[in-house]
Amino acid sequence: MLTGRCILYVVIALCCLATSANSQTTGTLRGIIKDPSGAVFQGALVEVVRWSADRETGKQVAARESTYTDSSGKYSFAIQAGVYDVIISAALFVPVAVRVKVVVGKDEVLSPRLKFDPRLEWIE
Repeated sequence: MLTGRCILYVVIALCCLATSANSQTTGTLRGIIKDPSGAVFQGALVEVVRWSADRETGKQVAARESTYTDSSGKYSFAIQAGVYDVIISAALFVPVAVRVKVVVGKDEVLSPRLKFDPRLEWIE
């Protein structure tokens, strides 16, 4: 009788695990932003944009999320799986724009190094 119960509990546990694995729809986008010298950069704006067609009009609409890098230059998003445009910007630097694919249950790491905007004139 004890073995029958154990088998039953194992089957129930496996069913629960399979259900929760199938219901997960998010992945993680994360990274560390650095300046041209390689030092971590606090305060960079990181935006993720996902484009999709509006069901009624068929026009492309954008869903946006944004955050700022912390004191360690880190950022992180837990977002729906899909393709995103990622824009990283900070004053005095050239914006970085990259398209990334976020996969269910996986970490996508994007850690670019910022470059100074060459259009700025430096006065010494």
